[in-house]
Amino acid sequence: MQEAQPTRIYEDLKDAYLRYYDTAFRVADVGVARERRERLMEPGVVFTDPVLEAVMPFAPGHTMGSACSQAGLSEDVARRLARAIFDAEPGFMLYKHQSDAFRSALSSVEPFNPVVTAGTGSGKTESFLLPIFARLLEEAERERWPAEQDEHRWWESGTAGSWEPSRDPASPRPAAVRALLLYPTNALVEDQMTRMRRAVRLAASDAGPRIYFGRYTGVTLGGGEIPTSMSQRMVKDAASQLRSMEAESDGIALGGAPDLLFEFPDPRHGEMLTRWDMISA
Repeated sequence: MQEAQPTRIYEDLKDAYLRYYDTAFRVADVGVARERRERLMEPGVVFTDPVLEAVMPFAPGHTMGSACSQAGLSEDVARRLARAIFDAEPGFMLYKHQSDAFRSALSSVEPFNPVVTAGTGSGKTESFLLPIFARLLEEAERERWPAEQDEHRWWESGTAGSWEPSRDPASPRPAAVRALLLYPTNALVEDQMTRMRRAVRLAASDAGPRIYFGRYTGVTLGGGEIPTSMSQRMVKDAASQLRSMEAESDGIALGGAPDLLFEFPDPRHGEMLTRWDMISA
């Protein structure tokens, strides 16, 4: 078997497309078929020359377990952090810029506000998710957050009575904004939501803490004033959409594609899906 090289893949793709044209749009006249092939081969008609970018290997840093140990975090936090961010064990090797950013962000001595610039595929997202989740998991361990948080599933409460947020304000676990991730466009937000859902669900596995998060953009459900009654039209509309999200997730789970679940919202896994719930908490 030939080694998969970029230029060879490019040539194979060209051949596959040309064979498709010759087969699906077959021309009986040999001369016409030959002329069409020549026209299709002209630069810019169907194909352009490939542009290759050389990416040098990123320098290795510390293992996840070693980085957590240096930051004064427990072995259990290190295990859960490696699972949440990388779906790996504490022996997972970080890149140097990731471990440097992690150490700096968790330090009590300046500089502790790192700025990370790196190439495509370098793990920039993980560079800021690591310290955020490290602090969350450390607080959960220190304050003994329960594995499951009692929630008021108002979208399943019918249309009678007053509207109440999904998180109980009397809960002993204090609700607060512990981190903000800011993006310049909604498209970038959507690109990161899959990773966030995955990290939150993996952190909660094996009796781990429930972590709440929400996407607050122009398309977030629940506009206007916080409702007072379950009978309000906007509440009924939002409740219907939340129930549909749950049903969609259940259908995907039955289809046997667990990784696909992270692509879709589900209010049963810590994701706050209305502005009303986020503002109330």
